[in-house]
Amino acid sequence: MNKKNHEADQAVRFSKYQKTTSYHQAKSGAPTNKTHLSGIISFTQVKENPQQNERYLRTILETTAEGFVMVGRDGRIMDVNHAYCAMSGYASDELLAMNIRDVEGRESPDATRAHMEKLIASGSDLFETRHRRKDGRLWPVEVSVTFVAVNGGQFISFCRDLTERRTAEEKIRESEAQFRALIDGLPDVIMCFDSEGRHLFVSDNVHGWNGLKASQFIGKTHRELGFPENLCAFLAKSIFHVFNTGTPIETEFTYDHPHGAKVYNWRLWPELDNNKNVRSVISISRDITEHRKIEARYQHLYNNVRDAIVRVEMDGRVSEHNEAYLKMLGYTSQELAALTYCDLTPQKWLAVEKEILEKQILPRGYSDLYEKEYRRKDGSVLPVELSVFLITDDAGKATGMWAVVRDITEKKQIEERLRRAEKMEALGLLAGGVAHDLNNVIGISTGYAEMLLEDLEPESPLRIHVNNIMEATQRASAVVQDMLTMARRGVTVNKVVNVNKIIAEFTDSPELAAVLALHPQVEIKTILVPSLLNISGSPFHLIKTLLNLVTNAAESIRNCGVICLATQNVHLDRPVKGYDSFTRGDYVVISVSDTGDGIAAENLGHIFEPFYTKKTMGRSGTGLGLAVVWGVVKDHNGYIDVASKPGQGTVFSLYFPVVREELTEDAEAKNRLTYRGRGETILVVDDVPEQCELATRLLRKLNYQAASVTSGEEAVHFLKKTKVDLVVLDMIMEPGIDGLETYRRLLAVRPGQKAVIVSGFAETDRVAETQRLGAGAYVKKPYLLESLGTAIRRELEK
Repeated sequence: MNKKNHEADQAVRFSKYQKTTSYHQAKSGAPTNKTHLSGIISFTQVKENPQQNERYLRTILETTAEGFVMVGRDGRIMDVNHAYCAMSGYASDELLAMNIRDVEGRESPDATRAHMEKLIASGSDLFETRHRRKDGRLWPVEVSVTFVAVNGGQFISFCRDLTERRTAEEKIRESEAQFRALIDGLPDVIMCFDSEGRHLFVSDNVHGWNGLKASQFIGKTHRELGFPENLCAFLAKSIFHVFNTGTPIETEFTYDHPHGAKVYNWRLWPELDNNKNVRSVISISRDITEHRKIEARYQHLYNNVRDAIVRVEMDGRVSEHNEAYLKMLGYTSQELAALTYCDLTPQKWLAVEKEILEKQILPRGYSDLYEKEYRRKDGSVLPVELSVFLITDDAGKATGMWAVVRDITEKKQIEERLRRAEKMEALGLLAGGVAHDLNNVIGISTGYAEMLLEDLEPESPLRIHVNNIMEATQRASAVVQDMLTMARRGVTVNKVVNVNKIIAEFTDSPELAAVLALHPQVEIKTILVPSLLNISGSPFHLIKTLLNLVTNAAESIRNCGVICLATQNVHLDRPVKGYDSFTRGDYVVISVSDTGDGIAAENLGHIFEPFYTKKTMGRSGTGLGLAVVWGVVKDHNGYIDVASKPGQGTVFSLYFPVVREELTEDAEAKNRLTYRGRGETILVVDDVPEQCELATRLLRKLNYQAASVTSGEEAVHFLKKTKVDLVVLDMIMEPGIDGLETYRRLLAVRPGQKAVIVSGFAETDRVAETQRLGAGAYVKKPYLLESLGTAIRRELEK
């Protein structure tokens, strides 16, 4: 190569190197080598001092980190630098004896030739390929090449080894894959937003929101993706807040999902750049719908469970409680906050609970079930049963206690009734045994007294003494008979009776006259309900019961007073707890009330015990009167309730089960033609199957076609399929909808549907509302054939 051609060639090589290096650095984003560029001279300088600048150019080529390769148009390698030799593993003389196709890692030499032809046409290119090292391995390389049309054409190439970059990229890809697997495996949806609310990143599990893929979110806002406006507004406001304040947000949001409302917990926080400016907002949202449902169920259970649940701190403060605890004690939450556990506990129990705390709760973390008492807001004492569990912090230090508390008032009442029944049973057995032995003694005394009377002369002064013995034995015999009645508890109950007639008979009896003769200041009144239902009982024992109650009442009245005998029909919709325990059903109730001294609370639990009396012995009998009352009522399968206060009199209420049989003597007394049916269809709605059976039986007796259902929901379903002339509707039904709601729904199915209302309770606002909707008369339970038939007849004839 002559000098002129050599200078031109070096100038071209330098110019192309300068151009392609700058292009390569700009293209790859690599920092510019200022030291390297500062030594670059212009083509003009090359022409002015070609030898000096050729050496300078060569120095640059040999010291650069990029590989330099000059290739002829035929593919022969014409020049290389040390960097490329180091990359390829070849010596320079080995490379200069090779063709570019020997190191190019393309699929075939033809592919390499085709690429070279493309480069000739385009003039330059920046591409990635692979070159083959001397040991045969392929290594990634980025090539910046320019075709120079001098000396037949030359390719000036600068090569950058991409091995480290590929390794780093592979590690990044692996890291990203791990990160993506971690992100996608989380239950949370992770997003990244720009200041406009557009998605920069979205985790793949976002598809559960509305079926969109994560890629469909990128570059778009929630509003552009068609999400509900309330969600879009929430996110826009939250993102704006984080961008403008740099402070994170954590909140909950309910999203109107197509398959039902979803509750999400949202956390949004800023991503900062190097200048501490907010570059984007990252959010994590978690679907907590099921958690909230479980929490709601727990809260419902917590607040509606019958037992009280309370948390007490170690200083005695009540820090948490459910609704049952408030109802149990009668306080509000605000009032409880000002009290301590000691304020709620009677003094006598503080030492007991201190011992339980020290010996059970602190050593082992919980207590055995134990009983205590609470002091309620109204000052009354409430018996409870509770168990306590200790609360500790991470260090194991006691911080408080949870207690589960149960009101055992009813349990105590049952225990008291059981104790009372057991005592009565034991005393009855004792009285029966004593009565049996006394009968033998009394019989002998009576026999000998009678024989003495027969042997004595009529004018004998001893006759008066023998007569006194006879009267005494007769009184003793009556006491023994009472004891046997109480002990046997086997009254034969096989006669249908009407209590009104029993009371009428009693008020005209010589026994009552004798009592009133001893207590002339006492007045007897009667309030007898007409159409009283019948019971099955023993008239003799019922009159004996009335006599004992009236005698007790008369003796409790010191001055003038009144004893009232009353009757009524009563229906109990649910069991009732009083002095006695009542089951639901239909009853005839006899009430004996007085205006006497009353009974002290501490004595009420003992009044039916044999021989228990606070009255003067000898004046008022033996103390068996109320024991006999108890025995007679129980033999009639009845119940007793007692209400009394000192100075306010006493009311004894005797409940006897109703029978639907009629008295023999008045079986045809009533004329039913006035309320007899004409074949109409009646539907009975009552939650008690026995009441349904009774009502349908009565209605069929009155010539109606009757059917029955045991709930309001069943009634609505029945009327959708079958038309009826009238509905007999119970007002109180559990569980399910009550009479008012049932009638509303019946009217929706059958507008103008006729109905009569029945209930065991007095008229209420709900009864009145039902009647305003169109229902007819209100019939009070228990069912009376005449009252029920009359109400139905009148309603049907409207």
